[in-house]
Amino acid sequence: MKLKVYADRMSQPTRAVIVFCKVNRIDYEEIKIEISKGQHLTPEFAEIIPMEQLPAIVDGRFKLFESHAILIYLACTFPGVADHWYPADLFKRSKIHSVLDWHHSNLRRGAAMYVLNTTLAPALGRPLNPQAAAKAEKLLSSSLSKIESIWLKGNGRFLLSGNQPSIADLSLVCEIMQLELLDEKDRTRLLGPHNKVQQWIENTRNATQRHFDEVHKVLMKAKEKLQNQQLKETNHGALNNSSVSPTISASIKEVVNIVREEPDPIVSNRDQNNDSDGEVAFAGKVVKAQLQVQRSWISNKNNVASCDERGIFVYDLPSKFNKDLVGQCGFMIPWTNFFKYFNNEAMGEPIAKLGKGWYHTHQYALELIFHTRALKHPCRVYNENEAKLFYVPFYGGLDILRWHFKNVSNDVKDTLALELVKWLENKKSWLQNSGKDHVFVLGKISWDFRRRSDASWGTRLLELEQMQNPMKLLIERQPWHINDIGIPHPTYFHPHSDDDIITWQLKIIRSNRKNLVSFAGVAKPHAPENIRSILIIQCNSDEKKCRFLNCTSGGCNQPESVIELFMESEFCLQPPGDSPTRKSVFDSLVSGCIPVLFDPFTAYYQYPWHLPEDHSKYSVFIDQEETRQMKVNVVERLMKVPVREREDMRRYIVYKLLPGLVYGDSNSQLEKFQDAFSITMNNLLERVNITE
Repeated sequence: MKLKVYADRMSQPTRAVIVFCKVNRIDYEEIKIEISKGQHLTPEFAEIIPMEQLPAIVDGRFKLFESHAILIYLACTFPGVADHWYPADLFKRSKIHSVLDWHHSNLRRGAAMYVLNTTLAPALGRPLNPQAAAKAEKLLSSSLSKIESIWLKGNGRFLLSGNQPSIADLSLVCEIMQLELLDEKDRTRLLGPHNKVQQWIENTRNATQRHFDEVHKVLMKAKEKLQNQQLKETNHGALNNSSVSPTISASIKEVVNIVREEPDPIVSNRDQNNDSDGEVAFAGKVVKAQLQVQRSWISNKNNVASCDERGIFVYDLPSKFNKDLVGQCGFMIPWTNFFKYFNNEAMGEPIAKLGKGWYHTHQYALELIFHTRALKHPCRVYNENEAKLFYVPFYGGLDILRWHFKNVSNDVKDTLALELVKWLENKKSWLQNSGKDHVFVLGKISWDFRRRSDASWGTRLLELEQMQNPMKLLIERQPWHINDIGIPHPTYFHPHSDDDIITWQLKIIRSNRKNLVSFAGVAKPHAPENIRSILIIQCNSDEKKCRFLNCTSGGCNQPESVIELFMESEFCLQPPGDSPTRKSVFDSLVSGCIPVLFDPFTAYYQYPWHLPEDHSKYSVFIDQEETRQMKVNVVERLMKVPVREREDMRRYIVYKLLPGLVYGDSNSQLEKFQDAFSITMNNLLERVNITE
């Protein structure tokens, strides 16, 4: 019975096994399994290889996975395999085993993680983790040095002073070939100091020709596409070499067998001295590159564009995933009854004082608002086969809130998320593209859905493997995940018509702004590194210029109090709170008040579809570290902004940005303007078209 090799040639260990079979003329059948499509995770494959790993072999009744074990088995089982590959000499065999065992936790981890976190992660829908990249580079460089000083010590052309290659040579060289995907300068920097390693790679390649180059064709093709894409992006000023556009061929997305990363860094702690300046700079570079990718998905179609090939299918989920959660709103938080906020199709009660289109909308209402609008979208289809985009109306934010004040285990908190994934995996529409054309809207920050192992708050929804491919729309994105997309917090303004928007624009452009600066918020005494207390002191020290609205004890629970304050102010201070973003940023913009930001993650690195890349058009930035160290008085700094500059920013905010920052009511009839919902849906459809 012919040997069966289950393989994906984008996997380094798979390539080593295939080259070995070809060089030694082993008769085999190559069964292609596409990792990127999750074919190694199917029940059919699990019946063959329960560990669901590649490469794997079946030889009659015998089944085996792990490339090193496979290479040993092939060398011992098939006649005609030369002794040098896996010598009969016990001492030589033991030395080869020592190299192979060392490989897994050193060279493989360093090379795979470095390539992943500097080049491939965006195309795989995974985070670029600068800390992991820096750590991986140290491990990779150390591994190359050890290969040269220990394994290549002596006059031999191969490892362990050999004059002919062993399975260890083949396994390690196939691993290092992954560095071909790096930028030329980066690869030269890593391999340049190691002349013996470079010569050894060439020796191994020559000893296994022509098969080595033939098996690595897929890698070279991916390299070529990467280079072409980067050249194209450089010419357009889009991305730098540290990122990969999602428009790159799917072959690049299959380049590595992914090794699970360490937990993502919390970017809000980046001001601490735990990381080097280089890592912080790299982190900023990564985030900006991802935002450029997301901006490349911006559609030029307006909200009345044709629905041809733009069908949107809204899943009719079992009620436990949405409607039943709304039914529990009266008991989620002891001091708040959410029911009143979810009247009027989740917009809340009208606010007559502020005029037409104003409602007492809760900050966590986004899931319901979006669902209601999606059900009425003109491109909605009822046949899954006609759909381009699939909307999953899961109220994940409400699922989190219902357990926050109850003493339940983390397993209980994760139950509904796991049930949802299981439900989706039974749908053909989900399986056909591994969820890549699906979208979730989650009305809380990304961190709430990425619970750490030592924490009790939130769920693990967005850490589930099945949730890496879909698009996730959130009020605050996790900056290392390309498929986390930030969209505006819901404000209190939900216009029905173009006239509603125009009327409000005229009102706020004419508003008498008697305060230079205002701040609505509370101090954070439990977080001494937070700058809010400093801002409050600076504001209260000049009450003629700055007005402070204390939100303690519900001082900001009345929307009209906050909106009126912002309408009377030139600048609105927006320091980070418990997380970088603030709903108040959007309240200030909708009120025509220029937001003053202290952290780029508050807005600049969050909302590429709704805010321009040039943040100086609509905001003032003051570094929070300078504020924390009392190097700047914020009020005095803002006094120096020329009146003409303020007016230009305000006109841009009111006439250019405002319509796209608000969510129209459920029956809105906007023609001249696109609201936040329309912009988002058009861009989602564009993203699906680009990445098909």
